Amino acid sequence: RLLRNTGGSGRHWLQLELTGAQPLGAQVAVQVDRNDRRWYRVHTDGSYLAASDPRIIVGLGEVSRVEGVGVIWPDGRREWWPGPTVDRLHRIRSGTGRPWSQSF
Repeated sequence: RLLRNTGGSGRHWLQLELTGAQPLGAQVAVQVDRNDRRWYRVHTDGSYLAASDPRIIVGLGEVSRVEGVGVIWPDGRREWWPGPTVDRLHRIRSGTGRPWSQSF
């Protein structure tokens, strides 16, 4: 038997893969709207003798639009990418975003 989920959940998502300068340890902010900023950390740790996928997967539920993605790289640089399309993978390369000077 082969079971296949063809219905899907109808929920939205965003997947981010950081590349370029050392992405491990980067802090990622997904700005959903003015009052909803979600923080993630790029990492592969998680358990003994294992490694996790370093990509970030953000479940958005009913939200179909994101204002932008900000990254604080391990070397301290801050970059911003406005309005990524939801329901797809985005490869974010170090040095290609806008300077991000927003304070926290």
